[in-house]
Formats: sequence, C-alpha cells, structure tokens
Amino acid sequence: MRLFERRDRRRLNEAQTWELALFVAMFTVGALLLAVVLRHEKLPRLFAFAFTTVPGPTVDVVPHEEPAVASEMEEDEADAPSVANEKVTPAKGTEKPKVVAKPAREIRYYNGKKYEYVRTLRMRVTAYAPDYRCTKPYPGTHTASGLSVKTNGGRLVATDPHVVPTHWLVAVPGYAGGQAVPALDTGGRIKGHSVDVLLPTFDQAQDWGAQLLEVKVYRPVK
Repeated sequence: MRLFERRDRRRLNEAQTWELALFVAMFTVGALLLAVVLRHEKLPRLFAFAFTTVPGPTVDVVPHEEPAVASEMEEDEADAPSVANEKVTPAKGTEKPKVVAKPAREIRYYNGKKYEYVRTLRMRVTAYAPDYRCTKPYPGTHTASGLSVKTNGGRLVATDPHVVPTHWLVAVPGYAGGQAVPALDTGGRIKGHSVDVLLPTFDQAQDWGAQLLEVKVYRPVK
C-alpha cells in the first residue's frame, strides 16, 4: 500500500509542476503583452530586457532657471527712451546712396605739358655723366632723343623705351629732389627695368652705384 501511495504522490507532484510551469508561462506572456500596450511605461524591471531594442519615449528635461533679479529693472530701462546711444534707422526707400569719391589723379607738369601717374616700378637705378668714359663711342653732348644733355638743367634719365617710352616722366627717389624728370636717353646696357640717371660728373656717377628703387612713371595727357 505504501508503494502505491508513493507512486500516486509522485504523479501528483509532476502534474502540479506542469500546471505551475504553464501558469508562469501564461503570466509572463500576459505581462509582456500588457507592457507593449502600455508603451513600456509600467514594464517591471524583470521583463525590461525583452525590449532593449525598442527605444522608449523621449522626455525633454527643462532645467530649472533661477528667477532674474533685475528683470523688472531691465524692462523699465527698455521702456525708457535712450538719449546718448540712440540710433535712428531710416525707413526703407529713404536711405541716401553713398557717394564714393574717386581718387584724384596724380598730375605732374613739365615744359608746359601735363602728365598723369601710370604706375610704380621696382627698377635697377644706375648713373652716368656727360663724360666720354660713360658715353663712348658717343661724345656725350646729346641724348638719343636728339636733345642736349643740358635739357631740364641736366636732370634727365635713360630708359628702355619698351618699358618707359621716351619723353615720359619718371620720379626716382634721391634724384632731382624727387621731381619727375623726362626720359630722353637710351643706352645699350639699359634694358628692361633699368634706369640711368644723369649726373654732372663722372665721380658722382661712380658714387651713385646701382640701387633698387621704386620709380614712379608718368605719361603725357593728350
């Protein structure tokens, strides 16, 4: 009899186990479905792992702001008319157009003629004198333009006509007091960006040497 009683109790325990497992499974499924319906708001921590791939609702957190102490004072100041720093904005269509003045032309005069500034060139400036040692095989009494070396008081220069045409004016720093002098001469060694200033003596020309200077160029105005 005891043997049969033990078998009956063992079968009863197995049945109860299956019923308990079925109940737990149904409870779990029901809790998960309820959590889905309620958008996970009431999902217990125990089942939260099942919805880790579904993003929850976002909530914007507004930080607490301290009340402004001087807000009333600022409102009063905003309402009060400002006198010193007041800026008046003109209405649309009433603005006056800005007039931009054109830069004045730099004008020089020579021998009764008018010349205007063209450009500034960085040039190699040398010197020569009306001396045979500088002008040979020419006597050094006249320039390539046919005018005497005494033209303009002997203050003139030799240039490359392809860079500074003959009869234009140039202003060489340190020569003739910075005045614009005529380009009346040329030379076999004066090529490209080169200028040869005329000095009275051979020694003065030797003392000048060779210098790199900013030379202003002026052309005649017709």
